[in-house]
Amino acid sequence: MSLFRAEILAHGMRPPCRIEPGRFHRFPGIGKKPTNTAGWCCLFQDGQGGVFGDFASGLQLTWRDKDGHPDKKKWLAEVRAAGQQARAARQADGVKAAKKARRIWHQSEQAQHHPYLSRKAIEAHGVRVDRYDNLVIPIHDGEALTSLQFIKPDGTKRFLKGGKVTGGSYRIGEVAERLLLCEGFATGVTLHEETGHAVVCAFNAGNLVAVARRLRTLNPDVEVIVCGDNDHATADNPGKTMAKKAATAVGGKWVVPDFTGLNAGPKDTDFNDLARLTAKAGAAWA
Repeated sequence: MSLFRAEILAHGMRPPCRIEPGRFHRFPGIGKKPTNTAGWCCLFQDGQGGVFGDFASGLQLTWRDKDGHPDKKKWLAEVRAAGQQARAARQADGVKAAKKARRIWHQSEQAQHHPYLSRKAIEAHGVRVDRYDNLVIPIHDGEALTSLQFIKPDGTKRFLKGGKVTGGSYRIGEVAERLLLCEGFATGVTLHEETGHAVVCAFNAGNLVAVARRLRTLNPDVEVIVCGDNDHATADNPGKTMAKKAATAVGGKWVVPDFTGLNAGPKDTDFNDLARLTAKAGAAWA
């Protein structure tokens, strides 16, 4: 048990001090607060193997005691069983979160004015405000509301606990001959307001590929342009990398903002940042 726990700790999660064999445990995911339950693990009954993961990041790994001699066939069966248990737990989380998302959405009011909207110089475009003065952005998987993103007045963002985000998105505008795909809500609004094209927000770089594939399936004849973030201050530039990957997956085009000559800081990465820096510099939108 101690070796299994040490392996989980080495991946940035905080499992319980005692991991009971045969039991499905939940605990904080990578970098999450103590109340979070994105982390999970299952130690097999013989203590010689186990599976663990993080629902938030999609991590799932197996562990095997190198000093033990478990039956391979039995070990693989236990791996499959643990994976099924994890999927069932995740699905149950999603059902509960979707119900909560619907309740919060219907109890929230249409956004009119909000500090975040003012700071980003954008309109609300259908999002709402909850009783805590958070912007509430719906995340849809097809027609179903699966989760919510909350943005505080200071810009801090979080997703509804347990809600399904992967493959989910928020659309701004009606789809015509061209469709833009981006990460964040403010970026999406800026792109829509400046181009008039429909925009779909995937919320993060890691979700671009899944959303792009769904958009291509639903809109086979529409031109898809992935408008990625330019994470110029981050190693390997994940925004640009994932934008290229998403575009390649659907035979589309990709573009990232060019901050040349605009004195961009390390946090200036997206098309909303580009628009505000351009306006500040007194130049016209390109």
